[in-house]
Amino acid sequence: MSLDHGILNVSLARRGDIDSQIDAYKRDQAREAKVVRKQAVVQRKSDKATAKVCLALILDRPELLAAKAETMRVTVKDLRAQLRSWSIYQPKNLMALADKWLA
Repeated sequence: MSLDHGILNVSLARRGDIDSQIDAYKRDQAREAKVVRKQAVVQRKSDKATAKVCLALILDRPELLAAKAETMRVTVKDLRAQLRSWSIYQPKNLMALADKWLA
């Protein structure tokens, strides 16, 4: 139910209880936002699980890590730490990187 702004031009006696309409609109919006948040949580958990697998695949290849660390001019330890951080906080970045590196 959307809020009808045209109804505001009608007198109070004819239009009914605007407060209840606003409350109903807010409830509907909150309900929709809750569904979106739950879907985002499910997607995030799925991404994290996939990123964990990608991280394991990358960490199982020390020669790849050494080559990439040298290219990026960082230590292997720092690269490993960054990849672990991405697997937790930015799983989509790690999945994209794994697709690129492991292709």
